[in-house]
Amino acid sequence: MAARPVLVDRFVVGVDVQRYSSRTTRQQLEVQRDLDEILGAAAEAAGLDRGGWTRQVSGDGELAELPEGTDLVAVVRRWTAELDLLLRDHNDGHAPGQRIRLRLAMHTDVLTRGSLGTAGPALVVLSRLLDSVPVREALESAPDAALALIVSDVVYRKVVLSELGGLRPAWFREVEVDLPGKGFRELAHVHVPGAPPPGPSGRREREREGPGTAQDPETGQGSRTARARTEAPGGPAGASGGQGGAAFHIGAQYGESIYQAQTIQIHPPAERPDPFALGLRALRAGRYGPARRRLTEALEHDPEDPQACYYLALALLGGRRPHMHGRAAVDEIVALLDGARDGLPEARALWCLVLEDHRMTWTLRRAVPPELVRLVEDVPRDRAAEIVRLFTAEENHVWRLLAARAERSAG
Repeated sequence: MAARPVLVDRFVVGVDVQRYSSRTTRQQLEVQRDLDEILGAAAEAAGLDRGGWTRQVSGDGELAELPEGTDLVAVVRRWTAELDLLLRDHNDGHAPGQRIRLRLAMHTDVLTRGSLGTAGPALVVLSRLLDSVPVREALESAPDAALALIVSDVVYRKVVLSELGGLRPAWFREVEVDLPGKGFRELAHVHVPGAPPPGPSGRREREREGPGTAQDPETGQGSRTARARTEAPGGPAGASGGQGGAAFHIGAQYGESIYQAQTIQIHPPAERPDPFALGLRALRAGRYGPARRRLTEALEHDPEDPQACYYLALALLGGRRPHMHGRAAVDEIVALLDGARDGLPEARALWCLVLEDHRMTWTLRRAVPPELVRLVEDVPRDRAAEIVRLFTAEENHVWRLLAARAERSAG
């Protein structure tokens, strides 16, 4: 007897790579690898567990059902922002043919499980939005953008209009997705990060022409003279303002009187997450690409930070022993460790390990020099374990000493 279908309400997201099919097979494989890495890193940075998403992959993108209880502001605001940042970082380092530009869609609706997959309007509507003309045109018309986001009207009303997490309705342009051949016609809202905010349209235009229009209290006619007044927090009574923000009061003037029509609150940008912490987390999860990007960002903020130098060197090794890398890569790793050796014994040990392994000097001697033993004894045991977990080099004297020190820690 077939199980009774269970209908559930879920938030769903979809991504699709622009001009994927025009790439060679090799380029498509590289895009798939990089995109999967970027989607996971963005989710982690936004505080989301992508491992818990139910995903349908398609080569050039994926549709995903998010678990019940997911923070929707984290998805719409923070995940989108992190995706935009990581895509821009990726694209800056790649030729035009290898860059990734995304269409991103979000919706919430009901779905259920069937014999051949998911049924219900949630993923159907999501797919219509993802492939729609408005979001395609938005991305095409913004050549410097990394992504274009389209959200359904229900997501706009439930999440964007909350203004939580720094979300602002003014970023979004109302559009109509009309597919007569599929019997589909829905309102949606498009946002392109980094693009100029759209002018008022649709619902926002009607709202603007409603109670926000200032009128002369005697004639009932709208004024042709407008005045905007800016007040910082803690200003005169009646000024709206919060910590670190400013309020703009927009109204009309008649003689000496000013009639306030609208107040716009400007909030400071949210504090960026710590790139070093994000890079370290990515490295320990084996996601070397995001780790390299984040730790490079941390080093740009503080070029003298020995911890950033040391962990970026580990990220550049990428889980492979040093003699599997080319000379240029090893030179870069050694230069980073040179900047960390004075302050970190683990950096000194890794520096010796890298040079010994790349030059394969273990083949020239059988006995381990006493100074090498003393060097490794200074390495904290958890750092020794961290190094030997990343790659195996059993012939290497330094690696064996670090593995022995890590084992004593585990014991």
